Amino acid sequence: MGHPNIVMLHDAWFEPHPNAGNAEAVYFKLELCDGSLRDLIKRCSASKTTLKEAQLTEILRQVRFRWNKGSDAR
Repeated sequence: MGHPNIVMLHDAWFEPHPNAGNAEAVYFKLELCDGSLRDLIKRCSASKTTLKEAQLTEILRQVRFRWNKGSDAR
């Protein structure tokens, strides 16, 4: 079950961080999208606007929702 504003999380894993000794890096395998959060941030920066707290909260809520749904499927 998908939603047009939620990116599908296919997998997540930890690997040794290449530049930080014993630290680990987390990697996410996500659905391919037409744009990214980075694109959104760049557009906001170029237009001198900011993400409102409610927008950022919603983005993070959606990430958590998809993460939890992915955990159920494992």
